[in-house]
Amino acid sequence: GALTGPIWARMTKKVGATRTLRRAYLMYACGCLALPLLPGGLLSAWLPDSFPQLFPSEAAKKLVLFVLCFFWNGCALGGMVSLPDLIIAEEVNRDERRSKGASSRAGSMYGSKQLVYRMASATQGVVTGTVMSVSGYQGGPAVVSMGAKYGFGVLTGVLPSLCYVCAAGVLSSILVRERQRDTEDREKES
Repeated sequence: GALTGPIWARMTKKVGATRTLRRAYLMYACGCLALPLLPGGLLSAWLPDSFPQLFPSEAAKKLVLFVLCFFWNGCALGGMVSLPDLIIAEEVNRDERRSKGASSRAGSMYGSKQLVYRMASATQGVVTGTVMSVSGYQGGPAVVSMGAKYGFGVLTGVLPSLCYVCAAGVLSSILVRERQRDTEDREKES
């Protein structure tokens, strides 16, 4: 993820930080949908029969899938980690330009970001515990039930993808409001 910093920086210069973050969220959502394909995942048994030239052995299948999936998600995480702070800084600068002498909202914005992260972590723990208990997961047995595999597929693939697609939708609505605000500011200046 850290190696992708220059790519995210270039994209931010071209289309803006909020649009770039939205792209990182959608990229990560796609990567999460691939997680159930990994060995031991819900759909992993389908892959070797479908693409025998790509997976000559079980070890090759594991290596190729892990490298592709985690490289993709790592690249997306590079943008997801760095861009929120940049967006907050841009918003604080915009506030300072609009209202001379007004107090900065930087502290509340950074605090809100941390609150969201902590609430998401707590929610993740509750959802994980609930899905694992409902799906019949038992720690320790060598054979995992199909219900537990479906539960893990939902936890690692579907649920994060839905959350990041929703986050991308929220960012889209923010972009619409920014455009409206910029248009209003230009009309006031004219």
